Amino acid sequence: MAVLYAAPTTRVINQQVKGQDNTWSLDLQTVINKANPGDVIELLPGDYIAPVVIAVSGTKDKPITIRGPKQGRARMEGGRTREQGRSGGMKPTDGDFAFIKIFHAEHIRIEGLAFDNCWPSSIFVRSAQNIEIRNCSGRGSRYFVYARQTNRRDTKGITLDGVNWVQDRHFEMWQGKVTWKDVKAKPGHIDNSFFNGAMFGSFDIKGDVTIRNCEISHAFNAIRMDIRAKRIKGTKDEPRITRNRKVRVYNNKFSFIRDNAVEPEMGAEDWAIYNNHFFNCHAAMSLDGVAIRDYVIIGNWFLNTERPGGRPKQKNTGGKIFKFLAPPELTDNMEPAPRKGLWSVFNSVQARTNYAVEGRSRQWSDRYTLMGLYAKEHPVEPAPLQQVFELMTWTEGMEVAEMVTNEPCFPQKYSAQGGQVAGQRVSGPVFEASQFDYKLCAPLGGWNGKLKRTDAVKGFRSSAFKIKRKTGKSLIFRTGLPYGASPVADLGLKDI
Repeated sequence: MAVLYAAPTTRVINQQVKGQDNTWSLDLQTVINKANPGDVIELLPGDYIAPVVIAVSGTKDKPITIRGPKQGRARMEGGRTREQGRSGGMKPTDGDFAFIKIFHAEHIRIEGLAFDNCWPSSIFVRSAQNIEIRNCSGRGSRYFVYARQTNRRDTKGITLDGVNWVQDRHFEMWQGKVTWKDVKAKPGHIDNSFFNGAMFGSFDIKGDVTIRNCEISHAFNAIRMDIRAKRIKGTKDEPRITRNRKVRVYNNKFSFIRDNAVEPEMGAEDWAIYNNHFFNCHAAMSLDGVAIRDYVIIGNWFLNTERPGGRPKQKNTGGKIFKFLAPPELTDNMEPAPRKGLWSVFNSVQARTNYAVEGRSRQWSDRYTLMGLYAKEHPVEPAPLQQVFELMTWTEGMEVAEMVTNEPCFPQKYSAQGGQVAGQRVSGPVFEASQFDYKLCAPLGGWNGKLKRTDAVKGFRSSAFKIKRKTGKSLIFRTGLPYGASPVADLGLKDI
């Protein structure tokens, strides 16, 4: 095992390394090519402008580590304009720009690097396994990480830990200077499709993905993982999804997400979304048209103080926590996707938006949610006060139980509409007012992430129940737990 030094240009550096006064540092690509299992590649401070390819591998016990300097900053400067981010479209491939490309490699760690102007991608992964990206930052890219695989070799075992990513550094999307339709690049609209990406995006990968301790803000999407329709097997009541499996998203901060925060596309199996904070996200949980087997959303905090867009009379500015399949007339009569084991439990929401609106699902079980609605109209875009649910299509497989909210007509309104909705209404606020110095550039907009229960809801306690997962393990919730979000350890859970 050795420490190898890389610099923006080849030169001699004056520092003592293993008893020598001077040692050579080479360009990053040369050093990567020389690396052996267990080696550490340390970058000297400076701007790196030459993209690199990683095609060497470490081992489980001896990964290859590429890390930033102990002092100073190593910046991967892509030098690309956002207009160049249209390259590759929604699914970049091997030939599209990425500052770091990882091909058929294993056991690689990337730590403490900063990526700027890397359009469309900062890091591209193809058929690689056990890749860990830690404490890195990114500014300006369609994707921070995009992953694909070949038919011969899976991509799996990707971990993003402590990544800080800002896609839209001028806040144009949230404020409405760039509209939702502009990003979707509909005919007749300005093509700002370079924003239509995510902090982590993938296409048809095996899975085993962990995203934790990250801060994602001012982006169109945060997590977007797509698969092919042929990966969905089984039946409507017993679906089986062969890709997008085993995904864990926890302890993250999502803020000012213009479209979707967590969005599997087509299918997802064995996902757990827990102990995250969502601030002003247009749709935190996007599940429209997604086949699901074993998907749990536990102990998350949601605060929507405003709707996206910034300007009145824009479309796609309503917002919601859950996005389900839209009505048939808006989706070419598409039927809801097969689902079994979609659970959302012990979550806290304070919002000027609906919990769910105009949605259809084959199955959904929601329990012990605290849902607070603001008493005043929206300050930027005046509109009627929000409802918990609006224009939902309720089916036998959808159940909302033991919700507590301050909506005046809850739950009778939804029971009359055929919804399996039960719970209680409180006359006052559900949460104490969150007072903070609101800033677009601050983590979570300046919110401290807390939603403090009022006395009106503190007394509510849960009954014991169990969620049986496809893996054979069960999530067991004891009796007497407070409604709303709590850390999973406080809910008695260890392995999710």
